[in-house]
Amino acid sequence: MNQLTTACGRMTGALASVMGFFMVLVIGFSLVEVSQAQVAGGLVISPKDKSLDPYYFMGAASCNGSNCHGSTKPRPTKPEGKFSIPQNEYWIWLDNDLHAQAYKVLLQPDSQRMGKNLGIDKPETSQRCLVCHAVDVVEENQGINYDLTEGVTCEGCHGPAEKWLGPHTRRDWTKERGRDLGMFDTKNLEKRTERCLACHLGVGDNIVDHELIGAGHPRLNFELDNFSAVMPSHWFPPKDKKARAWLGAKGWATGQAVALRNQLQLLTESRKAQTVLWPDLIHFDCYACHHDVVDRVREISDEEKALQRWRVRDYNGRPGRLIWNAASYSVYRHLLVEMAPEKAKMLAQMITTFHDQLTGKSKASKADFEQHLTTLEQFVASLIPMVQQATFTQKSAWSLMNRITGDASTIANAGFQSAEQAVLGLAALYESYADAVGRPSNDKALGAAMDALFEDIKSGRQYDLVSFTTNLKKFGSLLSSGPSAAAAVK
Repeated sequence: MNQLTTACGRMTGALASVMGFFMVLVIGFSLVEVSQAQVAGGLVISPKDKSLDPYYFMGAASCNGSNCHGSTKPRPTKPEGKFSIPQNEYWIWLDNDLHAQAYKVLLQPDSQRMGKNLGIDKPETSQRCLVCHAVDVVEENQGINYDLTEGVTCEGCHGPAEKWLGPHTRRDWTKERGRDLGMFDTKNLEKRTERCLACHLGVGDNIVDHELIGAGHPRLNFELDNFSAVMPSHWFPPKDKKARAWLGAKGWATGQAVALRNQLQLLTESRKAQTVLWPDLIHFDCYACHHDVVDRVREISDEEKALQRWRVRDYNGRPGRLIWNAASYSVYRHLLVEMAPEKAKMLAQMITTFHDQLTGKSKASKADFEQHLTTLEQFVASLIPMVQQATFTQKSAWSLMNRITGDASTIANAGFQSAEQAVLGLAALYESYADAVGRPSNDKALGAAMDALFEDIKSGRQYDLVSFTTNLKKFGSLLSSGPSAAAAVK
């Protein structure tokens, strides 16, 4: 079966191999904001629920009743059923979701070795690890069924359940009521992305920094729509086609906008913290440095030559220098060009200035650089509401895919991480297009081309710039017939 037309409507083969090992090691959601901001009194308490008691984390076992979220098989949803959910969410999480394995990963030999490299005796007891590999809360906030070893549970995403566990089944339940009682609004795409990025990018001091990566931890990457699909999702999309239309594209777009904002926030916050070594090397393109060092250029095989990237890479006149990791911008900029060309032009100019100042290509005073970084972060943040409210159409989605594939050379030369985001973005856009409009008549060929692109991003170490460029252009050529070629084939 084509990886683009699986039962879950998303790639499983190549995408699973790209994300699987990565996700089982690093998956999780930071509970710092919940345990400090929400538990410590940051929540707005409903007048009927005023209490000096902390918000307790009740544990996944509090959700697994057969009449709640623990049905062993999906039940009919509304209008036939009682609820709008299939009520088997607990088992989807436990049996298939790698979040449920997040704590157990810390017990594995690889994690224990990483701990040894870092001077951590037991990763499974270290707050540095548990902040994203479990729902780690202080003892006084633990409910009767709380269990650290369950990994990243329901409350890792939905918030501490003590106040809303019972009331959220009521017919008069609203998301506003839920927010007042500590439930996190995961239907808001910006808020959902922020929740994911708390660990899939990091927040504050809780980041996978260069030290952790040096110790063996995988680098972090993220794209909201694809990651949600392979989690797998334990929710149903709206049954109404109009309500469901373009949800994947909207998720991708919002995810890109928030990821860039958060990346710049990390830079700004760490700058204010006056870190001795600033910025941490995770803010730069890993593969600008981490590629095979050339030992010789003569008497080597064609296979060895293919791994010497200097032979094919466009260094823009400055080989050997640090390069900012532009993965969150390289593809997102095409969305902005499609939506708001003038804002896209402004952002491009600001990004160029920022990068040249950050990497020393241009001279700027400390004050000027810090002011520009703050201005850039604020401008990027101001774009999020516009992006979240974006309306996708058959024409705009097709045009956006053509923009991305038409920029194959630039994206390829931006590095592996940008190439990775291009493939994930195309996958999200194509699947969203197919669901809203129908699959093009050449869907099979497009699926094969997408498979080839996923092969290209399976390993950064083996990234072949030429192969990726060729395959991205091939996908683009298959789009050339235009959106009118789409047929209502599901």
